[in-house]
Amino acid sequence: MKLTEIMTALEAIAPPELAEPWDNSGLLCGNPDLEVNRAICCLDATASVLKTAEEARAELIIAHHPLIFQGITTLREDEYEGALLARLIRGGRALYAMHTNLDRAPGGVNDCLAKACGLSEPCGEGYFRLGKIKAQAAGA
Repeated sequence: MKLTEIMTALEAIAPPELAEPWDNSGLLCGNPDLEVNRAICCLDATASVLKTAEEARAELIIAHHPLIFQGITTLREDEYEGALLARLIRGGRALYAMHTNLDRAPGGVNDCLAKACGLSEPCGEGYFRLGKIKAQAAGA
């Protein structure tokens, strides 16, 4: 499957317009025409995650937090971010981030957290969900 097809599916789940203006969600590194057979999902694109992707021969890393938040002025391999980006590029891997757009999306991070916390009748949009706390049975 082409990366562009995967991006379309991801953006249907968490539309880019839901991202905060300061955020850097979307395709951060890679070729949209890349053929993707394997992908890894993670919270942060770390050296450990990249090593796992390399070992698994995964062409795509989908991270919640963007590796790049601000404009890049240098790409130095003796610095953490630069070293990871160089490995991604050399390995022909793509990095896609879904951050504040996934936080805010219906069924996204905030909705999942509300459910995991046991909130009933959750409401709200954006960065919060408000709900009722379910009463716990004694001894639960």
